[in-house]
Order: sequence, then C-alpha cells, then structure tokens
Amino acid sequence: EADCVEDGICGQVTVNVNPTTGDASFSYASSDFCLGDPNPIPTIQGDPGGSFSISGGGTINTSTGKIDLNATGQGAFDVTYSLGGSCSAKKIVTVNIYSLSDPTISSVPSFCESDSWVTLTAADTGGTWSGTGITDANAGTFDPSVAGSGKWDVIYTISGGSCAAADTLSVIINALPIASFTADSVCEGISTGFTAQNNANIANWVWAFGDGNTATVNNSETTNIYSLSGIYNVKLIVVSDSGCTDSVTQQVIVHGKPQLNLQTSVTFCVGDSAEISAGNGFQSYNWSTGEIDSVITVVASGIYTVTVTNQEGCEDSSKVTVSSVVLPDASILNAPQTGCVNDASFTLSAANPGGVWSGNGITNVTTGEFNPSAAGKGTWEIIYTLLDGNCSSADTVFININESPTISIANSLAIQQGDTVDLSPQISNGNSYQWTPSTSLSCSNCLSPKAFPNITTMYCITVTDMNLCTSSACVTVVVNEKEISCQDLFIPTGFSPNGDNANDYLCLYGTNCVKSIHFQVFDRWGNKVFESSDPTICWDGTFNGKLLNTAVFAYSFTATSIAGKKIEKTGNISLIR
Repeated sequence: EADCVEDGICGQVTVNVNPTTGDASFSYASSDFCLGDPNPIPTIQGDPGGSFSISGGGTINTSTGKIDLNATGQGAFDVTYSLGGSCSAKKIVTVNIYSLSDPTISSVPSFCESDSWVTLTAADTGGTWSGTGITDANAGTFDPSVAGSGKWDVIYTISGGSCAAADTLSVIINALPIASFTADSVCEGISTGFTAQNNANIANWVWAFGDGNTATVNNSETTNIYSLSGIYNVKLIVVSDSGCTDSVTQQVIVHGKPQLNLQTSVTFCVGDSAEISAGNGFQSYNWSTGEIDSVITVVASGIYTVTVTNQEGCEDSSKVTVSSVVLPDASILNAPQTGCVNDASFTLSAANPGGVWSGNGITNVTTGEFNPSAAGKGTWEIIYTLLDGNCSSADTVFININESPTISIANSLAIQQGDTVDLSPQISNGNSYQWTPSTSLSCSNCLSPKAFPNITTMYCITVTDMNLCTSSACVTVVVNEKEISCQDLFIPTGFSPNGDNANDYLCLYGTNCVKSIHFQVFDRWGNKVFESSDPTICWDGTFNGKLLNTAVFAYSFTATSIAGKKIEKTGNISLIR
C-alpha cells in the first residue's frame, strides 16, 4: 500500500515481512577479556534496535552492548541481545573476564651445585614453570644439581587467554670448589706444611688437623705441629667466594722423631780424649764438628751438637757439654825410705785424701797403714791412686824393709844369792848391744855380760844392726833365796808378752804376806794402761784389748802386810816384743 511519507511527498515503500522472528546475532572481538583491557563493544550482525543485558550483576550499555570490564569484574558472564515487537528474538554470548595476572617470580639467591632442591614462588599462583633445573613444572621445584653450574633462565607462565602472562628469572648456579691437599713429610714436633689445590675462586680454607688444632686461612698453604706421632684424620673444607663448599678427609701419618739419648755432659782427663756416641740405628748423623759418624772423639772442652735423621726423614738434635778435668794431686808425703821388719805399723799420707793404697805391706787400703812385718824383707813398691770421676792419678814410692837382728837366749837362768851367771845370747847381724836394767851387770853395752843380782831380775838386751834395725829379748835370772819376807815384795823390771809362754805376763812376787794391794801401770804420757787390786792378776801387755808396742812403762803399787805394815813402791817396766 502506498501512503505519503511526508506531506507533499508520496512514493512506494516495499516492506519485507518476516513471517516468524527477528535476527539477534551479535559478537565480540573475543570471548575472553582482561580487567584493564579496553571495554569491548559488540558487532551486531542481525537486526538492530535491540537491547543488551548482562548476567551476574555486570555493567553493560544496553543500547550498544559495551561492557564495563572493571565495573563488571572477574568471571564468566552471559551477554543477551534482545529484539522486541512482533519480530522478537534474542541471542546469548558468554564472555570471560579475567583478572590481570602477576607472574613476577620471587627472587632467589645464587646456588651451589650441591645445594638441595628448592620450590620457586611467584606473585600469582596457577602458572607453570619451565627451564633448566625445573624438575616439577607445576610445583616449581628447582634442583641446582640437575641444572649444573651456569646461569639459567627459569620461566613462569600464567595462562588465561588474552590475560596470559610470564616472567623470567635468571638463576646462577655456582660451581663447587674442589677440596684436595698434600702434606709435607710429617714428623712430630716440627712444623708440617699443608698445601691445598686452589680452584673455583676459593676464598677460605678451613682445616681440622685431627689433633684438636684448627686453622682458617685465606690462602692455600698452612702449617701444623704435631706433638705426638700417630695416624691423624685431617679434614679440609674449602669455601668459594660465592659461599660454595667442598670437603675432603685424608689420613696423615705423623712419624716419631728419632729417640736420641745423648749424654748431657762428658768429662775427660787433661791429656786424654772423650768419646761421644749418638747411638746406632739412625739414617744419618751430622755433628757440629762436621763429622757424620755415630761416634766422634774430641780432645777439647766445649759444647758439641749432633742432628740425627731416621728412616722416615724425621730429625732430632741434642747437645753435650764436654769438660776436661785437671788430674788430682796424688803425691805421697814423707814416706820412709827404709824400715825394719819388726817396726811398728805406721800410716802413710798423701797430698789429697780419698785415694786407694796398694802394695806389699799395705794392711788398710783406705788409711794407708803399712805393716813392715807383713811386708817382710825387701824393697816394696807402694802406689797411691786418687780418682776424680773417671780421671785418676797416682804416685809411687819404694820402701826398703831390712831384716832385724835375731836373738836366741834362755828364758830364765837360776842362781843362788851371791852367785854370778853369764848372759850369753846367740846374735846374728848385731852391731851394738844394750842391756837393761844395768844393775848387777858387769857391762850394759857388751854382748855377754855377767849378772849377779841379789833378787830375781829380768834382763833385756836390745841389739841394733848396721841398718839401725833393733831386736830385743829378755832372760830372767832367778835368785834362789830364803823365804821371801814382806820387805822383799817386788815386780820384775821387764817382760816379753810374745806368746812363747815365757815372761808373757807382768806379775807381783812376794805377795804371800800381804792382805791387800793396789797395782797400777802408766805409759810415758801418764795414761793408766793397767790397774788391779788382786795380787793374782798379772798384766798381759794390752790396753783396751790392743797389743801395746815395745816401750818403757812406769808402775806403782801400795800394799798392806798381814802385820798391818804399809808398803809403797814405784819403778819402770820394759815391755819387749
């Protein structure tokens, strides 16, 4: 039907009538959008004039279909385009709105090849991981030992359509240093050098020497002194400048040093030499004298040093002080050149005491007592030896011992009062003669005097030879007389206690008429050598159990007779051996 469209304008309008519904086709450039993207406007492929709506509380321009992404927010939303009127129609398009992903990977430090695996993280989860060293793409497990040393890129990718994002992190894996070392020849008591391999920019070397000693140094060399031999586990930890470490433990054998037992001091006698020994069994010897033997001989005082080396190359040194000793003075003083066999023992002397005497006739090696009788006739060498440490000196003298004269004479001769008897001893080697007492003798210095005593008297002869050696013997002239009265109480003038059972005791005679007596004998210095109040006890010529030598002694006695008369007598007695 033709109508006028406008006043005054008329025409023909062709209207195509859809007999069913309208076309609500439309589309967006993408079905996925990100927050922050430009707000999308759809393209209407179908009939215009419709209106748009969005589910889920989204915000949309109902006329144009423009979606306000930020206002709508994250989610899946249905957008509907609706046509009204008799030709109503609608179409629904699903739009996904994603939040903007942050794949930023959290920073990590550098690693060492030996470090344990770690889990990497990022700002937003849900992504996947890739790159060298990633052993679990979903969990983000990174293993430095799998990656190895180097610089590796690790990528974290978050999927989500146009919102997909990724981040890349460069991870540095530092190479491990290598711990190894060598040791010098190791000996106890000396400084032992340790040298480590220097690699991978090592910053520190940490040592544990196995004996309790440790050291942390910034170079590859160090030392340690082991006080005892043995086997030690030495551990080295090396630390690189990136903090990576490696360690190694090795056994180190510490050898004992030689057992040098050198004397600390040695003495030798002046004019002699000293031998110093460092002992056997060492590999080498080095003396301060330049000698290389185990034993050296020195002739001068001083300090000598030796260094010995054993089979393991360990050394020990020691020193010895060598001193010379001046020989002691062993001079024998004032020794007689001659003597007689019957002389009394005498003691020799020397410049310094403490030595040892030897030789024929020496009866005490310590005091130097010489007994002519023990030596006998002859010329005898007497040696005095004086020791000072290992040094000794000696002196020698010769003593000539001459034979003494021999005398043979009767022990006793008997006469009657008023008679005379010849004293005729048999003498050998006699040169001069002396009789004592001289009382009632025809001569006192002849060989055979006549004796005419009134009372029993002991006469003793002393014979001297050309060597001035003397011998003595005694004979008792027994005067037979009438019964002895108390006034005739007497003591002989001598006796010879030589063990021949003749005149061996000094006794009082005529004691039959006394009731008490006190008898004393004194030596020439006034010392009392015998005392008795028993007239039956005689003196045997000893004092304190020791035989007294030939000498003249004084006596005194007091007696009281049976009649009460007091008798006193004094005189001299000759003791002849």
